[in-house]
Amino acid sequence: MNGSPHLFDALAPFYESNWGRVFLEQSVRLFQRKLAPQLKPGDLVLELCCGTGHFAQWLAEQGYRVTGIDRSNAMLRYARKRLHPGQLFQADVRHFRLRHRASAIVCFYNSLNQFLEADSFRAVLASSFRNLQPGGWFLFDIVLEHGYAQFWETDEAFAHGETMCELRYRFDDHQHLASCL
Repeated sequence: MNGSPHLFDALAPFYESNWGRVFLEQSVRLFQRKLAPQLKPGDLVLELCCGTGHFAQWLAEQGYRVTGIDRSNAMLRYARKRLHPGQLFQADVRHFRLRHRASAIVCFYNSLNQFLEADSFRAVLASSFRNLQPGGWFLFDIVLEHGYAQFWETDEAFAHGETMCELRYRFDDHQHLASCL
C-alpha cells in the first residue's frame, strides 16, 4: 500500500461512511490517557494520515490548534468539511515540512502500518522529528504481527450509492505478510 493516494482516493467515500467514526473513540481514549496530560489548549497538534478528519475535528473542539496531513486529496475533501482549509495539507508523511513545529504529533487508525519497510518508517520518523518542538511528543498506534495473525482473516463489503467496495483481509503465516485486496 505504502500510502498510495490513488487507493485512498478510491476508498475515501467508504472510509468516511464506515471507518472514520469507528476508530475515533479508541483514538480519543488513547490521546486523553497518554498525551492530553502533557499538553495545554492552544498547543499545535499535527495529525499524520488524518484521513477524513474525524480525529482532527475532535482535537480542534478540545481547543488545540490542529494541522492535518494526508496524501489523498479525496480524503482531505471530507476533512475540509470539518476543519478550516488552512489546517489541512496534502503531503507524503515521509517528506513534509511545516511552517511551525508541533507540540505533539499523532498518527492513529493503524496508519503507520503503511510504512513498515525500514527506509519508509525511518523517513516518517525523521520528518516527524524535524517538525516537532524539542521535548515534543509523538503518539501512534500500530498493528504488530501477532495482531494480524489473530484478527486479520475477514471480509467486508460496503455500498456507497451505486458503487460497491469489497475487501478481503488475509495474513500469510509463512511469509509474515498481511494483505488487503
